[in-house]
Amino acid sequence: MLPAAHRHFVSLLIIAALLGRTPRSQAATYHETPSLRADVAAGLLPPIEQRLPSVPLVVDMKAGGKLPGKPGGTLRMLIGPGGDARGLVPFEYSRLIVYDDRYRLVPDILAGFDVQDGRIFTFHLRPGHRWSDGTPFTSEDFRYYWEDIANNAELNTEGLPPALIVNGTPPKVDVIDETTIRYSWAWPNQAFLPALAGAAPLIIFRPAHYLKQFNPKYSGAKLISRLLAESKLDKWTELHRQKDDPLFLTNPDLPTLAPWVSLSHPGSEAYVAVRNPYYHRIDKDGRQLPYIDRVMLIPQLRSEILSTVVSGKSDLQASGLAVGDLPALRVAAGKGTIKLDLWPSGRGSELALYPNLNAADPVWQKMMRDTRFRRAMSLAIDRTAINQRIYAGMAKPRANTLLPDSPLFSPDAQRAWSEFDLARAQELLDEIGLKLDNKY
Repeated sequence: MLPAAHRHFVSLLIIAALLGRTPRSQAATYHETPSLRADVAAGLLPPIEQRLPSVPLVVDMKAGGKLPGKPGGTLRMLIGPGGDARGLVPFEYSRLIVYDDRYRLVPDILAGFDVQDGRIFTFHLRPGHRWSDGTPFTSEDFRYYWEDIANNAELNTEGLPPALIVNGTPPKVDVIDETTIRYSWAWPNQAFLPALAGAAPLIIFRPAHYLKQFNPKYSGAKLISRLLAESKLDKWTELHRQKDDPLFLTNPDLPTLAPWVSLSHPGSEAYVAVRNPYYHRIDKDGRQLPYIDRVMLIPQLRSEILSTVVSGKSDLQASGLAVGDLPALRVAAGKGTIKLDLWPSGRGSELALYPNLNAADPVWQKMMRDTRFRRAMSLAIDRTAINQRIYAGMAKPRANTLLPDSPLFSPDAQRAWSEFDLARAQELLDEIGLKLDNKY
């Protein structure tokens, strides 16, 4: 069951700078970000023309139905207690490859990519692209991950990620030049690109210049011994893994390609991230993205997130809220305290049952694997009643299938076995020798 129009809700506007990615020709003139002008004037940062790749990603806001933003400001979001900077990752959505608004895979960090026979993938980097500390981002960062992390059994004890394995075979990785790298398999790999664009993406590159200092192959035993003593760790692999944390963002010293750079260590009262001065996207007016200078993730008891949101103390809130909170959010929106928007969800269903087809009990296993039993269970669920009593009529009863936005969507699949029909359910149960207890 999915909320009305298959949407989640968030309070206030989402960051326009992170939406509507459509490559365009390079902007004719760049405009320096106001908050960075002092550092540029003092020589602490190079000017914008030298910070951007030679071919940045130009975002056409108007083409995406949005308005250009105004640089500056702080965005506050609430996270649950014990939360961390991971909460920032979904809002950044910087990947080698991303999904556009039509669910097509398009370049983002990459300047482009070529695919041959579904098995040979050639990636082209943006010349002049730099990490958040100003160091060039090159194919060496891919080589280091592949040779010194992914294929180092001492460092990577879990083996290669599944998306890099086809029929038990890893890819052949060729560094073509400083901005070109190729991955090839003997068979097609349909999981590779989606894994790179996912919510928790497969990251096949690392800031080699930074991580090499924690690898004795490059830094030497003397430096490693000193670093281990300072960190109170026993092995260089523990130190390397501690420093290499691109998804959990526990190491603020780790260079990034994301729009914001985390400044906070684990356990901080609030997690703060500031704009990446070397970020690769600009708008058509030549302003470097993101528009927002600083993001704050503020830990809050989950029971208090709703009250804090409706009081207007969160600028953007897409987590810690549930459909049951919608009435209170609507009241606050009516008072003008917040702006309420419903946003599309990528889920096929908000609630779904997944029968255990591998039950250890042979009788249960046989029954669960019988499609007639599963269809009878589905027909016996009154989704309309659930919608009215739990979701106040805001949900859409349907089967757990693809969303209408998908090119593979089928209206028949959406309706299949999802209409409340006890008589038909009883017929299916009768066929397999089960009787529905009429007292229920």
